[in-house]
Amino acid sequence: MLRVWKASGEEVASIPMEEARTVRLLKQLCGVSRFRQRLLFESQNLEDDFSFTVPVDLQLLVLPFCSTRIEEVEEFVDLVAHGQVEEVEEVLQRPQDPNLKPGTYFQRPIWFAAVSDKVDVLRLLLEAGAEVGPRDRPLLAAAEVGRVEVVRVLLEAGARHEAEDPDDNEALCAASEHGHLEVVRLLLGAGFDKHIPNRSGKTPSELAAKRVWHQALKSLLFASRAVPMTMKIVAAAAGAMAFQAQNVIQKLRDLAAKEGCNVLCTIHQPSSEVFHLFNKVMLLHAGRLFFFGMVHNLSRELAGVGHACPAEYNLADHVMFLLQKESDTSLELMHSKFAWKVAEEDDELVTREKSRIIAQGRTAGFCLQLWSLTKREAQGVWRNVPGLVASVVMPAVLNLLFALIFFQVGDVNAADYTEMAHFGGLFQVAIGGIFGIAQPLLLRFPMDRGIFLREYATQTYGPLHRSVAIGGIFGIAQPLLLRFPMDRGIFLREYATQTYGAGFSGAVPYFLSKTLVELPQSLLNATICWTSAYWLMGLHGNFLFFVLIFWLRLLRC
Repeated sequence: MLRVWKASGEEVASIPMEEARTVRLLKQLCGVSRFRQRLLFESQNLEDDFSFTVPVDLQLLVLPFCSTRIEEVEEFVDLVAHGQVEEVEEVLQRPQDPNLKPGTYFQRPIWFAAVSDKVDVLRLLLEAGAEVGPRDRPLLAAAEVGRVEVVRVLLEAGARHEAEDPDDNEALCAASEHGHLEVVRLLLGAGFDKHIPNRSGKTPSELAAKRVWHQALKSLLFASRAVPMTMKIVAAAAGAMAFQAQNVIQKLRDLAAKEGCNVLCTIHQPSSEVFHLFNKVMLLHAGRLFFFGMVHNLSRELAGVGHACPAEYNLADHVMFLLQKESDTSLELMHSKFAWKVAEEDDELVTREKSRIIAQGRTAGFCLQLWSLTKREAQGVWRNVPGLVASVVMPAVLNLLFALIFFQVGDVNAADYTEMAHFGGLFQVAIGGIFGIAQPLLLRFPMDRGIFLREYATQTYGPLHRSVAIGGIFGIAQPLLLRFPMDRGIFLREYATQTYGAGFSGAVPYFLSKTLVELPQSLLNATICWTSAYWLMGLHGNFLFFVLIFWLRLLRC
């Protein structure tokens, strides 16, 4: 047994050796901060890492906190904020009070450890007796900035509700408002009440909903400053979030009208007000289309097939219940009865509104168009990793193979030199370079096969476009022409929304951006081709001359 005695002769603890093998563990069982304890054996102070091998009697001394100057407290706070674990422990061993603060308007060290996410230092402060109560609100500070591990440690140390917050906003409200989901889960698991409002009367659920919609709206409005684009948001719109959802959707309608943006939303449980703000709605059942058209047509078409929405019912809820309870056969029958009529009316509406939309849209400047399109094109090339790798590896491998086949074919002093072989080697290098340029397109074509076959069958491209596409595929010399059918949908949509301006000249930034991206690609391809073959083939012309001529030929194609 390990026995601990006070100087007065009072026994403090009698502990089996199996429970306290070291001085550090023994101090944790004595009820006082280990930094204030001194355990003596035969008048010798034992270090915290000392291990016991035999039962002994120990004398316990509990030291008061030493007197500390303001400057020393400031230095200690600085050590805590910077996470200097060894230095902090050395100061606490003096022993120094961990709850001292450098001034009236300053926070205590535990607050700095919480905000700075210094978990190891925080554990030392708690072990030294740092207060976790509401006086400095360390839990609130950690929750506001999303310090998950700090919040967990503080909760384990007994931190609870902090009613003395000047804004009457406890940690759960702060974490909800700032969108820190993991912190919210920890606090709810610790028993924090999600129904307690802050001073403004907002509950954590309302604060979280407000942040979600605010962030979505902020992102969309910021994006609208650039070239008009398609935007997508996914969010719920019922309960406490219904009012916020209505405001956001209304803002998005205004945004679409002013900036020419297409806004796509997948929305969950919309209120009636929110649902009727949308221009068009697409309803799916089991992965198949049930309805696509104007919102105001949905109620009429459902009534036409005997499933009218009852008065004072939410149309969105009504149609969702209908999709759940009706059989697949019944739904297919309903779809066949109204789908073609809705499509015709929607096409007429689009035709009537097209001129007004184009007339009112604001066109971005030429430089902004060119910059945005070039950036998008470059990102597409960079993200197409297989195509990018193939465009480098394929010409290198092919031309290396051709160079070995036509080894030293350019050596005019060789006994077997012929002009035909010399020309053949140069021609094979050119062929290898062309295949290198086409690799990204050839790799992408199988992924777009379904789109190509569908649009081919529906005469999307017409006879002339098919002939050009097939000729391009076999020629492999016109990457821009080959890729244009794949980007046809993007081009038509952005042209209709005046992304490129009006008239033929408005398409110049589109084609110019592709050319600017292809220039360095073609130069890299030319360099790889001739680096792989020039010296092995024994060519004797200027290397840079070969590269530049080949590059210009690729650009001409």
